[in-house]
Amino acid sequence: MKFSSERLLEGIQLLHDVKADSGRVELLLPLQKILIRELIRTERAILLLKKARIRLIKSKSKKRNRHEGYKSKKLKKLLKQCKHRIEDYHHYRFLWRCIGDGIAAIYQNKFSLKHLYYDSEYMPKEDPGFISGKSGFLKEYKLFVKGIQMNVPVVLSDLTNIIRHGDICALGSNEPMLIEVKSSGNKNSRVSRQIEQLKELEYFFSNDEIENFRGNGPTQRIASVIEEHIFAKEINECIESAMSNGVGISIPEKGLRYIAIRNDLAISNQEQLSETLGTPSRHLLIVHVPCDQRLLPSYPFILTLQPSNALFFMSGLVSLMVEIDLKRVKQLFNENGLFAVVLLDGELAIQVMFDENNLSKGGYWISEPLFLRIATEFLSMEDFVKNQAKMEVGDFSELKSGIENAKLTEYLENFSDLKDCFE
Repeated sequence: MKFSSERLLEGIQLLHDVKADSGRVELLLPLQKILIRELIRTERAILLLKKARIRLIKSKSKKRNRHEGYKSKKLKKLLKQCKHRIEDYHHYRFLWRCIGDGIAAIYQNKFSLKHLYYDSEYMPKEDPGFISGKSGFLKEYKLFVKGIQMNVPVVLSDLTNIIRHGDICALGSNEPMLIEVKSSGNKNSRVSRQIEQLKELEYFFSNDEIENFRGNGPTQRIASVIEEHIFAKEINECIESAMSNGVGISIPEKGLRYIAIRNDLAISNQEQLSETLGTPSRHLLIVHVPCDQRLLPSYPFILTLQPSNALFFMSGLVSLMVEIDLKRVKQLFNENGLFAVVLLDGELAIQVMFDENNLSKGGYWISEPLFLRIATEFLSMEDFVKNQAKMEVGDFSELKSGIENAKLTEYLENFSDLKDCFE
């Protein structure tokens, strides 16, 4: 089996048809049929390669003979090729499921969908398993078709990367509705955990708060103050320029630069590429936007990029980079009455304080995954900072009163010695 760009483009274009008119729920049936067919084709290829690899390993372990050296090298090469092909097909599964992520994001808020990606300990839940050979898949499919016939937008969870709870997700309400489809009435500890997690998510979505959410204590959901702006026009033009000229550059706002590189042309002209990009400064964060699991649970790029540009990115023909001026980030927080320290320590991106000379007035941290959404979702940096500033400042007075003195002291000690990563 070979990976078909034509079939992938067909799926992406149909997804954009749904995006253009989300009321055409009937389109979700042929779209998800494409995903089912292609995922099964990919899964079968993986299973065949795994069987071939087992045969090669057995052959390698057979009794040695006078041609041992030659055969050993050949077998090692074949085993390596099998391993790489299996990895490629797993990546193809990710790419096909990106379309499923796009379906969910057309109908539901990305921050609600984010919670469907994590388990009870706030770690990414295990990847979706194979749908081929899944005992209850036919039952799930029939229920999915029934939902479409009733004009309810639904997506099969196994066709997405991000929805890792439930078997079917109904998308027609204000919040995602998860449905667990069981092929038998048997119950065990795993089933009980699944049901408990679904109940917890349902309660959180319904009430916007919960006493103990995934082991992190009291959690409250706060709405964004302003709607985030995605620079879709700018990143698409950037990719189109790269396809024509080898490199495309766009500066959608001060302190933010997009770079698209057509890989085959860039390799043949390194000098021009270096001259175009210039010398990076110490205070610039350069994010290479990946096209793999590291993007999750960001808003799907497949909805932001035009179908042909999405295909160029997914096929590896185009590489995308986003430059973020960290000094500009600090300046934006300052303009909103806050003081920021850039950490980027692998877990935390920014420490924000209400008063840089008086830590007792409080502050908060912004995680790296949240901050890097500026790059992975092609967001306005100014809007991102405004949202973070307004949400946290507006609610800190209420949160602060509930913090015990010992806990507050611990926070202050952690805040006190941190320095900007580029100073």
